[in-house]
Amino acid sequence: MLTPEKKESFIKLLDDDTPAIRKALFEEFERLGEEAVDFLRELALGAEEPTASNARVFLKEFLPHDTVGEFVEFIRGVDHDLEAGVLLLDQTVYPKLDLGEVSGFFDQVAKRARELMLLPCSSQDKCLVINRVLFFEYAFRGNLEHFDDPLNSFLHQVIKRRKGIPISLSILYLLVAQRCGIPLSPIGLPGYVMLGCFIEKEPFYIDPFKGGIMYSVRQMREVLKMRKVTFKKSYLEPISVTEIIRRTCKNLVQHYTAQKQIALARLFARFVHECEL
Repeated sequence: MLTPEKKESFIKLLDDDTPAIRKALFEEFERLGEEAVDFLRELALGAEEPTASNARVFLKEFLPHDTVGEFVEFIRGVDHDLEAGVLLLDQTVYPKLDLGEVSGFFDQVAKRARELMLLPCSSQDKCLVINRVLFFEYAFRGNLEHFDDPLNSFLHQVIKRRKGIPISLSILYLLVAQRCGIPLSPIGLPGYVMLGCFIEKEPFYIDPFKGGIMYSVRQMREVLKMRKVTFKKSYLEPISVTEIIRRTCKNLVQHYTAQKQIALARLFARFVHECEL
């Protein structure tokens, strides 16, 4: 692992342009993999010159493309696909992430859910099946113990660790539901994200952070009352993909700041700003 002592040594060596030193550094960074990419990105974003420039030179050797630039282009675009957006977000910190592997996981979970669905059935019945698959067979759950861990906001890490926070678990649930033909939408309560289904006569709401518990409109009013939130109709209506991205990035600003990873906090603050333009 990259200890503080190793990081300090690497920083000194980055300014050495001796070919043998640079070759040895590259080989060591290649061995460290994603950990080295994270370290170099922090330096590229937050270190003083010439260290930042030297870090960018090494970083280009590891990154097949500008993942940060691609994500900013997505935010600025007009055709926002949630799955594409959250996976591009993951790639800003994990540039070598295999997006096909993550999407394949959604396919796998949805296939299992469809196998258990006895058609014809209502959207609510289909969601009960998804609950069984996600929260019992795959054992996804809310990360109550380490809620502020930045890894809770990266979808591929949520899949790997089987735990997340309300917004990431809602995104996971929604992407599986889409593959099962259930059009769910994210809804944005103050400081909390859930899902809503609006195609039935009466809408219903799902809380993936609490194992997929479902609520009626009346029950949602009670939920807001218990959270000491004054009811607004907009709280129970869909929010945009841009808002989901903005909230995810805002969480990461807070969580990286708490961990004193200032360069990454600044990076996601930039993304929040882009979402608000």
